[in-house]
Amino acid sequence: MSKLPDIVDFKPTGNNVLIELINNEELLPESSIELVGEAASEMTKDYGAPQAYVLAVGPTVKPEEWGFKVGDRVAFSDRMTPLPPVPIKGDTPETLDVHSKPKRARGLIMPNGVKAVLFEKGHCCCKNGCCKKEKEDEESLAE
Repeated sequence: MSKLPDIVDFKPTGNNVLIELINNEELLPESSIELVGEAASEMTKDYGAPQAYVLAVGPTVKPEEWGFKVGDRVAFSDRMTPLPPVPIKGDTPETLDVHSKPKRARGLIMPNGVKAVLFEKGHCCCKNGCCKKEKEDEESLAE
């Protein structure tokens, strides 16, 4: 039996959204204690729905209609179709482990599974003035 060729990239079809799941351990505050598996899941239950980064969208997904775009960090509640753990176009050494596999699981969800866009500290949208408020908060703490 011959070996199948390696997978080198993913491209979502139709109305699928390709996401990269954020690990529970990444949601925990930094500490000297490393929690894994069930312990990490228990500690992160207060962080709500699973979180992920949007890597790509299928051709029928119109970001302006759904309120999220490629690169956004989102909370979702959809069942994820897992994809094989292989590097894809755009991966860097920082996104891969020592075995050249992604550090995070990747999969496909439906766009209606995305429930919220999560804005990280220092994001650049600034439409609601939150970056200005962040800066003011940091300045008042420094005083």
